[in-house]
Amino acid sequence: MNSNQLKLSPAAADCVNQMVFVSGMPRTGTTVLGNLIGSFSNIDYHFEPPMIKALLGYLETGSLQANEFKFLFETYCFEELLVPHLAGRTLNFNTHDDSYIKNFLSEEELKKRLGKSHRKRTIEAEAKAYRLAIKMPASLLEMAALQNIYPEFIKIITYRNFNDVLHSILKKAWFAPEHLSVNGPTLLYPYLIYKDLKIPSCIPKKYHSSFVEADELHKAVIYYISQYEALGKIRRFIFIRYENFTQAPLEISKQLAKQLKVELTDKSLAIIDQIKPLEYRHEELPIEASWQSRLDEIESNFQGLNTGSVVNNIEG
Repeated sequence: MNSNQLKLSPAAADCVNQMVFVSGMPRTGTTVLGNLIGSFSNIDYHFEPPMIKALLGYLETGSLQANEFKFLFETYCFEELLVPHLAGRTLNFNTHDDSYIKNFLSEEELKKRLGKSHRKRTIEAEAKAYRLAIKMPASLLEMAALQNIYPEFIKIITYRNFNDVLHSILKKAWFAPEHLSVNGPTLLYPYLIYKDLKIPSCIPKKYHSSFVEADELHKAVIYYISQYEALGKIRRFIFIRYENFTQAPLEISKQLAKQLKVELTDKSLAIIDQIKPLEYRHEELPIEASWQSRLDEIESNFQGLNTGSVVNNIEG
């Protein structure tokens, strides 16, 4: 055994091995689904932890050795996310934020965390009863890389018709010239610099030239395609089509809780009660034929899949 290899509590590896990871394109219901999962019994939920995206970027690009990544990732997930959250030290009480703690945590659970000071030796033991859950959109490539190190973690992937998603991305101007300029504000991270333009690191190199040359709409298309192409590399995931989920939220929530081996809470039922059916808008966009064909192919891959079902694999 290498005496120079740093070690953590075995509980840190267990935390990551059994975690729930929710991802999909932005605007596909990941926030609603994350809040719902965060309300389930014995779940400790985290909304888009910035360091997760950074670490996964290094993993996907091969910039870190597996043992280096494991040490950093497990330290962050266990010592920075799970333990202090259970101890009530890192709860967000800003009511305007999506990560506002009362969006998903019950008053009973909140009082449990804030009712006393938690010592490390006791909180680590208590942490064994909880499953870490993370929501991080646009991380399917990184999810595929992560499963090679942690094959047992639970992957939940959301989907929504591409026209609805692309309309939303255009409205937010993620790929407007001023946001991709090297000196402009950064909306998507981590990123690479290619021909003096910021390119999200989740976009494969094979698309870099096309991305640089594309207009704002087709940059969004490439971003979308890059994500769902990764499905061909992902093994065994729970599929959630957002439109279908909003039509039957209670039924699908019960199914999801059963798969995670947890229970719905009163908070879960309150969240479900606020979910309204989503209309199929599908306003068509002027997408070039070659890219439209690829989008249609991705859409066809999801046809016939039941929302809430476990998918062993899918062609990307």
